[in-house]
Amino acid sequence: MTQEEKRIMLAKYAFSQIPDQKWVLVKLLPDYFNDLNAVHELEKVLTKEQREEYAMVLVHHISGGGLATVDGYTNYDDACDVITVTAALRAEVLGITLNLWT
Repeated sequence: MTQEEKRIMLAKYAFSQIPDQKWVLVKLLPDYFNDLNAVHELEKVLTKEQREEYAMVLVHHISGGGLATVDGYTNYDDACDVITVTAALRAEVLGITLNLWT
């Protein structure tokens, strides 16, 4: 799946979760893979369970495949690295967490 196809999948998900949001899809598709603000808007609609899964998958990716738990991270450095994760990785992990792609 191309990055553009993934952007469309994320936008469709966003529109299904935030029906009154102000994005104009036909004029501007949010650039989830390059815009931290756009990807953060998607992060805000996650359920508690989705946020926990999202956090675990993020830590798994930034730790090179290490294990994370819901109650905490396996490594303090990995937990600190979460705050600097790029928009591209956040968008990728959101798609995985939401089962939009594998």
